[in-house]
Amino acid sequence: MQEIITNAVTGVVTVRDFTPEEIAAHTPDPAITLAAWRDTAHCSRMQGILAIGEAHWATVLEYRDQVATETQPATTWAEVIVIDDARDWYRNSETIALFGWLLNLTDTEIDALFVAAASITA
Repeated sequence: MQEIITNAVTGVVTVRDFTPEEIAAHTPDPAITLAAWRDTAHCSRMQGILAIGEAHWATVLEYRDQVATETQPATTWAEVIVIDDARDWYRNSETIALFGWLLNLTDTEIDALFVAAASITA
């Protein structure tokens, strides 16, 4: 990395290489960068469904349609509404955490699905 310095009085331009320490100080922490991306990453419901794929989406729909049993509660009304009607999906939302749990996805796999979803246009 280099810095270009222009002397306002003389107009002389100099180029200086950054030291390794300066480069390290200006290199963002990957964990902070990832957390910031996750805070803003989102996609439309259509993009998300297409990125998840037919088989995984079927699992989500099965969860949506489950009825109460002795060992398993029914899907809540709010969960049904979110699954059916959420216009946008946000990476750090409880809905996406639920989908990740249902589909046994890691955080890295969920991130990859959001990247893939962002590339889908209709």
